[in-house]
Amino acid sequence: MCTASDPGYFHLASLENSIDESALRSQIDSNIPTFGKVSGVDLYDASNYTKTLPDGAPCTARIFALSAERIRAMRGELRKHVKTVTPMTQCNVLAALVWIHVTRARHQRLIQHGHTNTSIGIAVNLRERVKPQLPPSYMGNMALMTRATASIARFNTESCVTSATIAPAIQAINGAISNATNAWAQRHFAYFQSIDRIIDTEISLQFNRGPDLYITSWMHFGAECEWDIPGTTSKSPEYIRRTYSPSDGGIIIMPRRRETGPCGKEAQYEVLIRLAGEDMERLMTEEGGLVSWSDRIVG
Repeated sequence: MCTASDPGYFHLASLENSIDESALRSQIDSNIPTFGKVSGVDLYDASNYTKTLPDGAPCTARIFALSAERIRAMRGELRKHVKTVTPMTQCNVLAALVWIHVTRARHQRLIQHGHTNTSIGIAVNLRERVKPQLPPSYMGNMALMTRATASIARFNTESCVTSATIAPAIQAINGAISNATNAWAQRHFAYFQSIDRIIDTEISLQFNRGPDLYITSWMHFGAECEWDIPGTTSKSPEYIRRTYSPSDGGIIIMPRRRETGPCGKEAQYEVLIRLAGEDMERLMTEEGGLVSWSDRIVG
């Protein structure tokens, strides 16, 4: 995996001269505190919940391409009056929009099955959050999930979503991510270290036919890297796609070019949304919904 880093990006061949990954991993392990048996943590206990659809219900996947300029403008407007723990990011805005509109698409069925809250699991890059910090190019798995929770009813108060609904969703997401400090990470590392068989640990999200979803970002995967794949017309990819795997509740912000195009426009944010088929249909047809934020939809 190629990870872009500020201020530029690197050619895959540069990996030959990268820092020894095993040494960095040993450094991480040596800093994990030992607490004996560690109690469960934020998002990694088994979860039992009432599913709102049978396991065989069909699912689908679509990519929603949103204008970077419009997302930035929304962030700029919200920053004027919405307080967050750390500076509001464009990804905070993206995640909030998806969380809100997916929940609205599921709303009636969730209420019928007795669900009152919805959570979004957010994969957090810990490379710059742990101490000592790791370089952005570190190839090991350094992402854990944190969680934001909100009332389902809160996302459905307005007939058409405005900043009154978006703002509290952003605050919840921003607060959850901001909470992922070094102490938070070390507590999770210690928890995993205390488990004899790590395969027994599951993410405690009710996303599969339930009220929750999870979001992860592949934005810096390496859309500008020169992959030099034989038989292609260019060294760098025009776009990067995930293999088709319809499921329910999984959201991915797809790899994105950092430079502007020939017309001076920024690359769009492409968000892969995987949902139950009937929920996707409602997501696509909501008046003033996520489709109205999208320049195009793939799938």
